[in-house]
Amino acid sequence: ELLDLVVERVPLLPVLLLVTFRPEFQPPWTGQAHVTVLVLNRLDRREGAALVRRVVGTGELPSDVVAEIIERTDGVPLFVEELTKAVLESGNARTVLSRAAATALNVPATL
Repeated sequence: ELLDLVVERVPLLPVLLLVTFRPEFQPPWTGQAHVTVLVLNRLDRREGAALVRRVVGTGELPSDVVAEIIERTDGVPLFVEELTKAVLESGNARTVLSRAAATALNVPATL
């Protein structure tokens, strides 16, 4: 209800409102003239690898570790970034990826 009110008032205000939601959500305001919908898909393997390289910066990770990060994160950019940072911070990529594998079953299927 709050979002409905805010979206209704946006044309009267000098603001940019950015709202993200899951694909199954059907917002009631998508047909309004001041509302634009942009669908963002998951990253493919090439894009995921590029994001890992960007997070790593001047360092380097073995290609099998990069492949494992991409596989475990399923194309979700925030997960790619966070798992890559965890690998870098730990200094031991194998340990972090093993822990990620062990906890993967705890991640909800709808994530």
